[in-house]
Amino acid sequence: MGFGGGGSAGMTNHVHNNVPLQGGPLDFANDTIASLNLGSTTFSNGAALQELVIGNPADTLIVNAGGTAPEWSAAAPASSTWTMIDEQTAAGTSADTGAHADCDNYQELEFNCFFIATDTNDIELQFYDVSNNLITSAHYQINGTYGGVAFQNNDTTGAQLTNGVAIGTEGVNVQVRIFNKKGAGVTGGSYSVATFGSGGSGSIYNRGMGACGVGSSCPAVRGFKIISNTMTNAYWNLLGA
Repeated sequence: MGFGGGGSAGMTNHVHNNVPLQGGPLDFANDTIASLNLGSTTFSNGAALQELVIGNPADTLIVNAGGTAPEWSAAAPASSTWTMIDEQTAAGTSADTGAHADCDNYQELEFNCFFIATDTNDIELQFYDVSNNLITSAHYQINGTYGGVAFQNNDTTGAQLTNGVAIGTEGVNVQVRIFNKKGAGVTGGSYSVATFGSGGSGSIYNRGMGACGVGSSCPAVRGFKIISNTMTNAYWNLLGA
């Protein structure tokens, strides 16, 4: 492309537009080169083009605080969908949430419990049903592991999280997630239990949470209770989503 004639004629200003002899369109598609880093983009500061180096994965392009240039911003953390239903913040000697009608508003419940075991006992878990009764005569079932050993147990009084194995005198962390809409008389979810010496996880079910017909769907669980004979410094929270 020409930049003007020879002799004493001066060089005309060079632009890229559709006027003849003024450069035509600048071919950006895999042709024009520039001294930019891989993935960079450009913007103007009002006087010249500037380079904005590519950000981190998941970053968002935003306008800076001065409103003068674009910049990359770390993605905001996802807002929590969990709502606190109840918690025990004071050190206690039991982990029993009682029954909460607010649980009916959520499709999933999460129960977190932390305590210090003061004797060598196993860990048993029980549910409260929609009639606010603690279920001690239904069919609890667990498929899980504890201490690296896989097991399945069925019990009428409660779910045996450690398969009847004594946990010793140590710190314990239990988490249970239940899908709080049941069909065909089954309430199921998952659990994990971590102790100082071992731990495990698995699926947990109760096949007798009354007041719902076969094939129907309704709230099933309103609370939780952990039994481990003796415990101290118990803290628990109950969340819904």
